[in-house]
Amino acid sequence: GATANGTESTAGLNPVRIRTTGGTASSGQNTTGTEGADKAFDGSTATKWFNGTGATDWLQYRFASGKRYPLSQYKISSANDVPARDPVDWQVQGSNDGLNWTTLDTRTGQSFAARFQTNTYDVPVTAAYEYYRLSITAKGGGAGIQLSEWRIRSADLTPPVISTPS
Repeated sequence: GATANGTESTAGLNPVRIRTTGGTASSGQNTTGTEGADKAFDGSTATKWFNGTGATDWLQYRFASGKRYPLSQYKISSANDVPARDPVDWQVQGSNDGLNWTTLDTRTGQSFAARFQTNTYDVPVTAAYEYYRLSITAKGGGAGIQLSEWRIRSADLTPPVISTPS
């Protein structure tokens, strides 16, 4: 289950942690402001990233201090209004220089059952990257693209400590 420090654990497995804290958010459109890219990583579904002009766009996160994490799961939450702005098709990509990208996951025909709905996507554990990009290639048909949260998650790289009774 979830804990206060943003981790989840299943018995015998390393915790899966939210990694999107302390880094830098950007997008192709609307990087700053009340609905800027940083709102997709602020831990709150009450805020959102909104691009009011594009049919496609990308949302990017760079970890602080050159840190790199592998991707094992990500979560996307729909925003407060206009379901036609929700992402439908996308690719999740990783990079260590912000220029050359490797596609790690591709999704098509995705939907959100409700406003503020969080969908979870498990992926085979990837190499560790400094940058992650959500490249949205289609949306629901409305004007603009929006989402309230994109959470990049990975397991700790250290093996769990298993105690045996003496």
